[in-house]
Amino acid sequence: MRVFAHPLRLDSEGAIATVEQWSPMQAAQVAVGIVSTFAGERELAPQFGIADPVGVGLDADTVAAAIGLCEPDLLLVDVAIDAANADGRQAVALTVAWRDDDDEGQI
Repeated sequence: MRVFAHPLRLDSEGAIATVEQWSPMQAAQVAVGIVSTFAGERELAPQFGIADPVGVGLDADTVAAAIGLCEPDLLLVDVAIDAANADGRQAVALTVAWRDDDDEGQI
């Protein structure tokens, strides 16, 4: 089944871009959505997101906790966080996959 891509955008033909549900691309888009959303920003889901969406002072444990809380079906495989640059921001690189029953509790 195809679902809307995130962020919502148009494809080259002018249609709403989609990705395959449960695909690696959807997993990556969900993880980016979590890490780039300020906790409390979504009124109907106030715990969705991370306390530091601009990437200043993030650590791997904070990222893992946010992903585990916001999307328990995601398995955080790897996280790399760069030191803050001149404007105080950090780059965050995530590797995620959809969790299967054998992965339960491995984060």
